[in-house]
Amino acid sequence: QAMPAGGTLTMSASEVLLQHTELPHGLYTQLIVQDTGSGISQENLDKIFDPFFTTRDSGSGLGLSIISQIAQAHGGYVDLIDKKGDGAVFIVSLPQ
Repeated sequence: QAMPAGGTLTMSASEVLLQHTELPHGLYTQLIVQDTGSGISQENLDKIFDPFFTTRDSGSGLGLSIISQIAQAHGGYVDLIDKKGDGAVFIVSLPQ
C-alpha cells in the first residue's frame, strides 16, 4: 500500500547500545523496516500511532498503534523517520 507503483522494502535487525534519555540504557534489538514509497504527509506524522487513525479506504487503523503498544509493554518503543516523499523508516527497539 505504501508503494503502489512498486519500490523496495527493506527489513533488517541489529543489536545496538542505546543511551535513550527516557528509557534505561543498555543493549536493544532493533527491527528496521524501510520503504521507498511516498512517505507520510506532514499533517499525519503526529497521528499515525493513534488508535483508529487511517488514511486508507479500508482497515481499522490499529496496526501501528498495536505495534507501538506491544513495544512499550516490553520496555521498548517505535520510532519513525519520514524521508519526505522518498519513503519511511520504522524502527522498533526492544531491550534485551
